[in-house]
Amino acid sequence: MNTKDRFADLSGATVTVTGGFGLVGSRIVHKLRVVGAKPLAVGRLDAYGSSICSSVFEISPRDPDVIAGDITDAALMDDLLSHSDYVIHAAARHGGTLKRLVFVSSASVYGTGTGSGDVRARFNETDRLVPGSVYANTKLWGKHQTALTLGGYRRLIRDRAVLLRLRRAAGGEGEQP
Repeated sequence: MNTKDRFADLSGATVTVTGGFGLVGSRIVHKLRVVGAKPLAVGRLDAYGSSICSSVFEISPRDPDVIAGDITDAALMDDLLSHSDYVIHAAARHGGTLKRLVFVSSASVYGTGTGSGDVRARFNETDRLVPGSVYANTKLWGKHQTALTLGGYRRLIRDRAVLLRLRRAAGGEGEQP
């Protein structure tokens, strides 16, 4: 199956691509254009500059679907996302003034826990992490990436981030997680 077939469902869809000026993001923007999607490439020019973006990545700041901006600009992102059907996050974070990050994870990183039958599994933050699914692995990977980005685990917990591990994130109306 070729790329056009795999992305055929995106034809006519508006897709915001963060990091759309970079090496990976620019390739995604090109593929989206080929399948008839309406990409909105958002990114900063300070990593490569407009001449590199234009000549190497073939993304021009003058293109109507290219928005020069920072993903930390809440007003810009709110506006873009309000007009988007999909978001592809390909942006890298280089410094900036991020004050605090809340990373939403899952208790699934602990595995099945110690509960049995009708008893709910119980976990402690110091328990060994044994993710048993692709979902749990992605949450554990996200924790590692967040720590790496913000300068290590001690600093992650102490200074810059909150890590939430939700035990149950779905349920019927009136049910408590």
